[in-house]
Amino acid sequence: MSIATGITYRRPQLQAASVTPNCILLLHTTNHLAYQTSKFHQSTCYRHHHVGARPTTLLLSKKKNQVILNSAITDSAFVQKRLSLSDAEMDRVCTNRNNVLFSPGVERIESTLNDMESKLKLSEAELKRVVLLHPAVISYNFDNNIYPTLMAIRDYLDLNDREVKKVFLKQPAIIGLSFEKNTQPTLRDLKHHLGMSRSELRKAVLSAPRVLTQNFHNNTKPTLNAVQSYLGLSMDEMRKMVSKNPALLGSNFETNTKPTLDATRDYLDLSEEELRKIVLRIPSLVNYNFERNILRTLLALQEHLELSDAELKKVMIRMPSIVGMRFDDNLKLTLDAIQNHLNLSKSELRKMVLIIPAVMAYSFDNNIQPKLNWLQTTFHLDQNQLCHVVQRQSMLLNASLNNTLIPNLEFWKECFTRDYNHECSDDDALAEIIRLPRQMTQSHQRLRKRAALFDAHGIPNRFLWGRAEYTDEKLNVWISKFVTKNSDGIVDKAIF
Repeated sequence: MSIATGITYRRPQLQAASVTPNCILLLHTTNHLAYQTSKFHQSTCYRHHHVGARPTTLLLSKKKNQVILNSAITDSAFVQKRLSLSDAEMDRVCTNRNNVLFSPGVERIESTLNDMESKLKLSEAELKRVVLLHPAVISYNFDNNIYPTLMAIRDYLDLNDREVKKVFLKQPAIIGLSFEKNTQPTLRDLKHHLGMSRSELRKAVLSAPRVLTQNFHNNTKPTLNAVQSYLGLSMDEMRKMVSKNPALLGSNFETNTKPTLDATRDYLDLSEEELRKIVLRIPSLVNYNFERNILRTLLALQEHLELSDAELKKVMIRMPSIVGMRFDDNLKLTLDAIQNHLNLSKSELRKMVLIIPAVMAYSFDNNIQPKLNWLQTTFHLDQNQLCHVVQRQSMLLNASLNNTLIPNLEFWKECFTRDYNHECSDDDALAEIIRLPRQMTQSHQRLRKRAALFDAHGIPNRFLWGRAEYTDEKLNVWISKFVTKNSDGIVDKAIF
């Protein structure tokens, strides 16, 4: 039992000929192997020298411990060859203070490695990764230790085999814990504390398997309470935040989360409510280092677009996800492509970003370019006309091509053609639509609902043109006035 964490670690099963647990710690150094033993008679002291190697003191208990030493050397050599470990990697395996590598024998080690490889469908690289992360794994018996633990986690969280493998690869130390005494209580308490559904708990574990190795009351709960108190979150908001950012469960509030929140608030001069809203929109912000991640992006963006402090704050509030992007690798590439394609000046680009900051997060090739090509082809625009339309109505770049622009165009063409008894040609309809391109950027689902509302009041859908962006309250007022004014019959007047 670890006093600091309250976690019970299960000792690996040893062969009968092996000594008591914690007796051998393998210390692998370049060009030689040395082993330090403890809990033995201190009567004999050997000094092991090798050319170019630092002398290492070995405390052995005569003949019996010499046998153990020889066995450990054989085991270590087998592990290094079996997993193709470099000397540096072998050092990591043998000198990790938290992972004592016992001497279970080559046969046991080989059996464990082969079982993990075949039954968990691990590649050679994945098997090597597991051992490097948790060296003690080779001392466990697969059927008695590893498999039962993984199956207990699988059944509790309703995971499939691929997901079990994913959790194990990310956090192999879970097999060193008792499921009944450690893992299950942690999951149960976390689920109860946040009011999580089983699917939400499952998603959190898949995203942050580290939570399986933590003690809920000593580690996880203090972090959750501190974040909730700092940001003034309700329990429901806290639950949603964890669902979006399970990595929060493994962070330390005082050393990681709080410094990031403090620095972000102070640098952008945010109110408590503004900071709260930003974190709720991008919970992963608490995972970032302010100076290495957030500050670098903000400074580069501010310099590139010549933003004032107030404008930078505005962009951050409306598009907080920019802090998770590298400026040179993401934001700058998109901004430069937009500027060059639309022949924008720096001030025009700056104005566009202030109107729709989300445009910076789009892929130019996969998102923006197809929209520009569609606009140009559909409305028969030359390059200057395209630039003029987009500069005048930059919201076009923020709308989905397949889910909004294309279906909305067909909706408006149908309205004009049907309501004018086919006297309105496609060219006339296209000319009117591109005159007010903002009408194409409304949610198509919302547009259909409003068309149904007009139908219910006997109002031709063409009268929705120019009013699609009205708020519900404003539109209801307009409908009421229109119906009252035309109570004796709809006035069939043209709109273009």
